[in-house]
Amino acid sequence: MNWLNHLSVKVKVGTLVIMALVAVSLVAGSGYYFLKAANERGDEMYNDRLIPVKQLNENRGLARAIEADILALMQAKDPAFRKELNDDISKRAAIFDKNFQDYKATKLDPFEEETIPKLEAALQRYRAARAPVLELTAQGKSAEAFDAYEKQLRPIIDEFNKHLTDLAEYNAKTAKELAEANEKGFKKAQMTAGAIWLGALIVLGFFGWGVARAIAVPAAASASRLASWLKAIIRKTSSRPSLPGVTNSAR
Repeated sequence: MNWLNHLSVKVKVGTLVIMALVAVSLVAGSGYYFLKAANERGDEMYNDRLIPVKQLNENRGLARAIEADILALMQAKDPAFRKELNDDISKRAAIFDKNFQDYKATKLDPFEEETIPKLEAALQRYRAARAPVLELTAQGKSAEAFDAYEKQLRPIIDEFNKHLTDLAEYNAKTAKELAEANEKGFKKAQMTAGAIWLGALIVLGFFGWGVARAIAVPAAASASRLASWLKAIIRKTSSRPSLPGVTNSAR
């Protein structure tokens, strides 16, 4: 590192400071990158995966509850109770639709884009088949209503519930994969930051030793020359003869 000897002290110290700043910037930059990636994965996991799982599973429960209301209507005779059941069907259907629309507004991938139209087609057929069943229950034709339910409505209910289950399980699986990716990203961030710090310490230590040596060696040489010069002056001073006049006066 003889080339350091040709640099001024200001340049040497400045270079060392710049290298330290670069090392800190690398650590900070890598930390920001990994933190940003983890935050994005976390947002996707919660907003686009976990919430949809909740909505889809809730819709499965709502569909089964509506199915139970329809079966109860076949046996209900009291007008007030029938009204309560019909109101419950309308309320649950509204919640189902809102959950489904909210889910469709999330970030969808190819599997979801392929499955959702199938689910929507099944729902459309379900609602078309449900109306005659409800009409038969309103007319008190329980046997005909149950027959229509078993032959026309129930197969469609099973179909769209299967699509709901597939979508819920798919989102749960994707959320788990995102969580695992976040864990791996955290470990990678730790390793990257550690490697940068270790590399920076080695480089800064080596360069700092070189700078210190480049400063200390010339300084030591200058001090040695100064000491030699002072000794020479002292020797010259002590070797001069005394003046006679000065000797007599002293006596």
